[in-house]
Amino acid sequence: MAKYTISKHRLEELQLELREILDVKWPAITKQLQDAREQGDLSENADYDAAKNEQAALKKRKDEIEEILENYELIEDVLRSTDEVSIGSTIEIYNYQKDCEEVITLVGSMDSDPFANKISIDTPLGKALVKQKKGTEVTVHTLASPYKVKIIKIID
Repeated sequence: MAKYTISKHRLEELQLELREILDVKWPAITKQLQDAREQGDLSENADYDAAKNEQAALKKRKDEIEEILENYELIEDVLRSTDEVSIGSTIEIYNYQKDCEEVITLVGSMDSDPFANKISIDTPLGKALVKQKKGTEVTVHTLASPYKVKIIKIID
């Protein structure tokens, strides 16, 4: 089974979300279903249908979280070197396509947030940068078109 690489903060968020589903949301949806059943004919009961749909969505999310929690690896547990880029590294790169410098942090797929410059190691950019050293120019292969970036500095 594939491991999900996540930060301790994200792990705690997922654990809290699962607790909320199990302790709050699941009992509430069970009560909604029970109340809807008591209304009689289920074939034309919109409340019952809505509750069943919500229950299915909750179960799907619960299963997703449990899968992650059974197969995760903490980023902090991954050995890092400041000599080469790895998960958890914050690096300064020069993007030739955009003609600008950017500071990004490589994170696990569960911690990705492009708007905060947290780039998943599973993205084309992340894959191109992993295990590279300062000063290296790499080609990022995307579906649209490949582009080059240069690693200016490995900050940490």
